[in-house]
Amino acid sequence: MINYIWIIKNSGENLFYETFGSTIQIDESLISGLFMALNLFVKETGKGGIDHLVLKDEKFIYKNFGPIFLVLGCDRSDEIEKIKEIMVTIGNRFLEKFGNLENWNGHIKTFHQFSDILNTEFKFEDLSIFESPQLSRKEIKAELKTERRFFYKIVIVGDKGVGKTSIIRKFSKSSFEPQYNPTLGLDLIKYSYSYNLHTTFSFTAWDISGKKSYKKLRKSYYPNTQAFLVVYDVTQLESFEEVEKWIDEIRQYGKKDSVFILVGNKVDLESERKISLEEGQRKASKFNFEFFETSAKTGQNINKIFNFLGKNIIEKRKIKI
Repeated sequence: MINYIWIIKNSGENLFYETFGSTIQIDESLISGLFMALNLFVKETGKGGIDHLVLKDEKFIYKNFGPIFLVLGCDRSDEIEKIKEIMVTIGNRFLEKFGNLENWNGHIKTFHQFSDILNTEFKFEDLSIFESPQLSRKEIKAELKTERRFFYKIVIVGDKGVGKTSIIRKFSKSSFEPQYNPTLGLDLIKYSYSYNLHTTFSFTAWDISGKKSYKKLRKSYYPNTQAFLVVYDVTQLESFEEVEKWIDEIRQYGKKDSVFILVGNKVDLESERKISLEEGQRKASKFNFEFFETSAKTGQNINKIFNFLGKNIIEKRKIKI
């Protein structure tokens, strides 16, 4: 029995998710992050393609369709080959309906209508009953008429210890962890926030390790990014001197509507400051970046960055909010 369907853009954006009868909720960002990491591992090792992942009570079957990949969660006893036949039909139907996504404006609502296609053309109601733990399908459709949800992908880079993870976590959880715990390769953080009464922004932040040993791995995470944050520590001159290296590394992956921001973090440590506000502004201006100084500890300017990001990404897509 099919319990879940995820449709994920090959750059990591979660486009569509539906559950069929299962009461267990799985974070979509965990699914996309897991299979993208497995894909990268397979690619680097040259050991062939990913077929499926079997857990104690369920299994997840994966198939790539070019611009998207499809993940189906099903019972452990289900026959993989039969599920794959259904996946081919679903994946091709999605691409037939929405195309190759080259001109997608980032609006998740675009794909909600695929739920009706699934339930009418594939008759999943014969397998299980659609359930929503919070709203009925009628209520969801009514809510979608007034709510506008936009998705964007953030990549945040900079030397280790500058506070990249702390900035993201301060905004998404309003918390700050004073003890430094280095990111091991990649952290994925998904968060949604209201911009105004009818507009919600959702982002997946790709918090990438600044260690030199991860340079090759990092480059696989950069494509199809709407916002890049380059972070330095205002108390560490070396991290500021490395800013141009980071800009050189990410610049080629920017899209025409990408937003680039230089961030000077840890301004709460004013007595230890080595880089002035003016120096940061000049560096940002040199590369045509936006500029903010922040404190992940106090929250200074953290909200401003993410409101600025959402608004500017939408403006560049020429969508009125």
